[in-house]
This record gives sequence, structure tokens and C-alpha cells, in this order.
Amino acid sequence: RLKADSQRATRETPPVLLDGHELQTALNLKPGPEIGHLLESIRNAQLAGTVKTRKDALILARSLEAVRCSLTGR
Repeated sequence: RLKADSQRATRETPPVLLDGHELQTALNLKPGPEIGHLLESIRNAQLAGTVKTRKDALILARSLEAVRCSLTGR
């Protein structure tokens, strides 16, 4: 049972590929709720298996930020 719980926890808590400071630097963003939204999206993509590396996470974050900017006119 402990092994099964450990495996489930590993699936539910993927490794941190980027932190908020790295996202701010990479995307030239100011601190704010958008950083948390991006980190949550990265985590969800990791759980879905579509993001596996730091590079994947940055590509996703840049894509999401580009869409947000186009929708908000920023």
C-alpha cells in the first residue's frame, strides 16, 4: 500500500520544471497572478503527459502568454 501511495503521489506531483522567477525572466513578466496561472497550466500539461522537459514547459508558457496578449491587446 505504501508503494502504491508513493507512486500515486509521484503522478500527482510532477517535478518542478520552472519556478515563478524563471518564468518572469524568460517571458519578461512582472509578478502577478498570471505567473501562477502559467505554472498551473504547466503542471496540468505534465500530468497529461504533454510536457516532460523544461524546454516543453517554456514552449507552453510562451504559447499561452502569446494567446493571452493577443486576447487582451497587450
